[in-house]
Amino acid sequence: MSGGMHDRKLTLDKIKSQFPSAEVVIVEGAFTVAYLEHVVRQESCFVDERIVLVKNMPYPSTTRPTMLNHLKKLIDTIPDTCVLVFDGIFDEKAISAHVGKVGKLFITDEKITINNGVAWIQSVLDEYGKSIGDNEAILLMETCGYDKVLGGIGVDIMRIACEKLSFYLGRRKSITADDVLNASVPSQDFVIWRTFDAMDARDICACHNAYTRLCDQEQSVIGATTVLFAISLPRYRMMLFLKENLATGITKQEAVQQALSIPKLTSQGKDWEMTTIVDMGETGQKMAFSEFAVNAAVFGNYGRKPSLELYSRRDIVRIINALYIGSSEIRARGNSDVAAKILVDSLFLAVCTNIDDNIIAKLREPYNYV
Repeated sequence: MSGGMHDRKLTLDKIKSQFPSAEVVIVEGAFTVAYLEHVVRQESCFVDERIVLVKNMPYPSTTRPTMLNHLKKLIDTIPDTCVLVFDGIFDEKAISAHVGKVGKLFITDEKITINNGVAWIQSVLDEYGKSIGDNEAILLMETCGYDKVLGGIGVDIMRIACEKLSFYLGRRKSITADDVLNASVPSQDFVIWRTFDAMDARDICACHNAYTRLCDQEQSVIGATTVLFAISLPRYRMMLFLKENLATGITKQEAVQQALSIPKLTSQGKDWEMTTIVDMGETGQKMAFSEFAVNAAVFGNYGRKPSLELYSRRDIVRIINALYIGSSEIRARGNSDVAAKILVDSLFLAVCTNIDDNIIAKLREPYNYV
């Protein structure tokens, strides 16, 4: 059985219902194939049938290929009185393929994506007698957060969110956007993208509302301000890179590929011996910009206009200057909540208004918040 925990539990319940008198034995932790074979072939004095539920793969006592071969032989010779169930460990394709030849594979979704998420959410909420529109379903997916490891949103997390939303509604049937926001616990990614949405809309009130939510999440004004500047600067630098590239006449797809080829840099050493190198991860060099962020800027996401179409090149340079100056001020005077809020004000004014930069610069002068 593979997929989300909820679906695997339902499948296991169906298996148990076919053997109502069977003894259930759980095998997990560190064990060998020899131990698993002992459990499988062991007979009980009190029941005729047994269900052996295996929670993880055995560890190899010699080599891994040898262990896999022994496990396949065990699967081929399971007694008729025993049902062997592998629960959620089919990352090992050789074993899952072998089980498929002699047994039954139960494979369900482990994640949902924007493409299939709306229909999935609507079907789950329909089980609770609730209805939700497409836009509200997309909003619910945004609040639950994107799992980079899964490459989507975990179905179990989404199911819990749907259940919580259903309980929040009580007797009401129709779900609104306010219901989604009030009943959910937004992920940091969601709050950040909401902040970017407000900045793209040049809505200064929405910007401050999003910043307040970020402060609540970080439980610190200075922490939220640091996060805001730290994530905004790479975004607008990315947008400037894309703008300049598109101005040369290349296609959007070419501009995207060029942006995704830029490596992320990091520092090593101290003081005068500090040098800049390419940041390496387990699978190779890290990229400066995420594929999701670049595509959202160029092509849009969730039906929204591309961010690049909302800014002129002059706008982006102006915002980047405000971010560089603000970041420097945060490091110099980052122990004051008042200073942090004024720096955020100056950033939002640069993004959302046409106020002269000299006036905004005066807001950042130290005597205004010392």
